[in-house]
Amino acid sequence: MGKNKNREKKDGAAPGSPLAGQAHLIDLIQRGDFRAARAEAKKTLSDPAVSEADKAAARDVVGRLAVDRTTLAVGLLGALVLAVIAVLVLR
Repeated sequence: MGKNKNREKKDGAAPGSPLAGQAHLIDLIQRGDFRAARAEAKKTLSDPAVSEADKAAARDVVGRLAVDRTTLAVGLLGALVLAVIAVLVLR
């Protein structure tokens, strides 16, 4: 556990960052487990005993890990165009 603590100090959030007190969220994000980080942040938001600073950090995490709808729409549009071209060529 000592090795992990040093990593959090080295790679963790800056002292003024909203995530400064959210080491578990930082650890999940650094490991690439974005789904678990988002779920943990949502659980933090629903807990009435959590401080407002921790809720602000959780809202920040949820916002940053949200699906970018514009990128998704452009990707789906590109797939649709490729499907139409494939149908026209293979006809």
